[in-house]
Amino acid sequence: MAQTRGDFAKALYASLGLTSTSSSTSFSDTGGMGGVASTLADLGITNGVGGGKFGTNQVITRGQAFTMIARALGLADASDDIATASQ
Repeated sequence: MAQTRGDFAKALYASLGLTSTSSSTSFSDTGGMGGVASTLADLGITNGVGGGKFGTNQVITRGQAFTMIARALGLADASDDIATASQ
C-alpha cells in the first residue's frame, strides 16, 4: 500500500519526538494535520508541493521521503532536493 505525504509527515513528526505544533506556515490542503505540516515546514524539513499546498493526500515518492529524512537529520537544508541532498 502506498503511503501519502500526510501519513509520512505524521510518522516523521512522531519519530523526531516533536510535541508542539506551529501554525506559522499555512498549507491550504492539510485538514486536521496542519500543525504537523507547518512545524515540519518551519524546521526546514518540507516546503510542500507548491502553490500553498502540502500535498497531504498525494502518494509520497521515494525522492520526497529521502529529502525530508535528509533534512530532518541535518544532511541537507531546505533548499536541497534529492539531486543535491544525496551527494
